[in-house]
Amino acid sequence: MPTRRTIASLMVAAMVVSAGCWYPGYSPGGSMASRDLYTYESTPNFPQNVTVVDWTTGEKLLHVEVPVGQQLVVRFYDDYNAKNAARPALMRWKLMPAGTRYGELDNSMPVPGPNQRRLDVSLRENAEAVPKSPVPPAEPVAR
Repeated sequence: MPTRRTIASLMVAAMVVSAGCWYPGYSPGGSMASRDLYTYESTPNFPQNVTVVDWTTGEKLLHVEVPVGQQLVVRFYDDYNAKNAARPALMRWKLMPAGTRYGELDNSMPVPGPNQRRLDVSLRENAEAVPKSPVPPAEPVAR
């Protein structure tokens, strides 16, 4: 019959092992883990463009002007097709509402390996307007 100490040890071991399975979801700045998962969120003061470049040829593989209020999620799978020397990796991406933490990345394309590709992030020239909300007219204050 298991003792309390044995049961407690098994529970602690299970918690430690399951902590490695935790998936933080999509967040600006990335997942803070080596998953090759990146999230770029556009705000009115920080509208972003994201370009994936094959730096050996200079070819732009993907260019997205991320709309304000949206985020672009990009993930690379480097072991996708080792037989294709020029593009052995697979990139999956999706444009989704800002703040979305989970979801399937519907779009995909073969890309060069991690040593031959580059992600360029830039700001658009003009800040974009914040969507206007209806503001009631001001009324004079009676004295």
